[in-house]
Amino acid sequence: MIVVIVNVEERAELLAAADVTAISDVADQLIALHGEPLVISPPETALVALDVREPVESIRFRVGDVLVTRAEVDMSGHAGWAIRPGDDHLGALAAAICAAVGDSGIAGADLVDSLCARASALKAAADQAEWADVITTRVEFEELD
Repeated sequence: MIVVIVNVEERAELLAAADVTAISDVADQLIALHGEPLVISPPETALVALDVREPVESIRFRVGDVLVTRAEVDMSGHAGWAIRPGDDHLGALAAAICAAVGDSGIAGADLVDSLCARASALKAAADQAEWADVITTRVEFEELD
């Protein structure tokens, strides 16, 4: 089943979550199809601030910093960038290649869409498993008359 990616942000999120081996395999296929990419920004690791919003009073506060790796490439005249969690230089470069092809819709975009569909399915299964663990802690209240 192929999920239609509706925007660049959703594709970027799924490429960030995809398995590094799977994303590298797709990037290799895209390189075979289009040739070597021009690396605009080589993979670079940095810390990014993680802010959250408190839901009752809508107050934003910093939870901490998150380690990420970012890369940007040009693939056949189409730019692509990616950010992946952790120190993942190979994954960030592969994701940027996939983003360039997927975002532009050139040959091989179907491979990227298929990769994103698999990443989405795995994320949904993990979310479902987490929900199954959490639901057992639900508290039900009785009303007293």
